[in-house]
Amino acid sequence: MGVVVYYLFKFLSPNVPAGGHVISGAGDGLASRALFWGVAAFAIGAPVGLLGSMARTPGIGGLGFRLLVPLIAFAEASLRLAVEVDDSQGQVVEMVWVSVRALSAVAIMLLMGQTVWSWRHGRGTRPPAPVRRRAVHNKFK
Repeated sequence: MGVVVYYLFKFLSPNVPAGGHVISGAGDGLASRALFWGVAAFAIGAPVGLLGSMARTPGIGGLGFRLLVPLIAFAEASLRLAVEVDDSQGQVVEMVWVSVRALSAVAIMLLMGQTVWSWRHGRGTRPPAPVRRRAVHNKFK
């Protein structure tokens, strides 16, 4: 749905924002790009959904899956800082990517800390203790 909405708005408003770069003319190959990214999103959606489901695994077993999103955000921000930020884009763009890196690092630390906390306190990794039943005495026997 995100790909459809993106390309729908791109079709309705082909103007390039101030400071943007024009790779091709408005509408050039727009349908083929929408089809390509639509198929890619559909094909990648199921594996990403599986990874998201596996992130619900409690304890250390699901930690790697929970860390995927902040690690990808950190890596992307680092790469964009090295490539995109130059004197023409100004300090605002640099501040955005530095903020994304910092928030990603905080999210990574919080997720790791929460996992260690749960592991040390035995939550989420141990099966629940069996319920003890009281003996019921029937006084009418």
